[in-house]
Amino acid sequence: MEIFNTADLVMSACAVLYMMFDVISGVIKGAKLKNLSSTKMREGLAHKAMYILFIAMSYTLQWGASYIELPFDAPAVIVVCFAIICIESLSIVENAGEINPELKGSKLLQMFELTNKEGK
Repeated sequence: MEIFNTADLVMSACAVLYMMFDVISGVIKGAKLKNLSSTKMREGLAHKAMYILFIAMSYTLQWGASYIELPFDAPAVIVVCFAIICIESLSIVENAGEINPELKGSKLLQMFELTNKEGK
């Protein structure tokens, strides 16, 4: 198993892009709602830094696993990046619902179960 194969690099790049999309959508939401907060931004960036650390850890795990004889490949990078992309996608959709209230009752947000009967 290659340590830095194309699929791992592409998934890592996609995860970082989704993190950037989430930051951008969060800034747009804060600007629209007139509650931009440096505290929230620092907290969000700390979360993104941890995601980067998780990606680095998955590369390390995959590299280490390449030295032991496992009966299967350990695609840690792809799994971790996919999880990050899913988490960031949900956050972006949540932000979109706050930015555009018309989306709150839409099938898109209902698909992600971001609206409930209490309207939260």
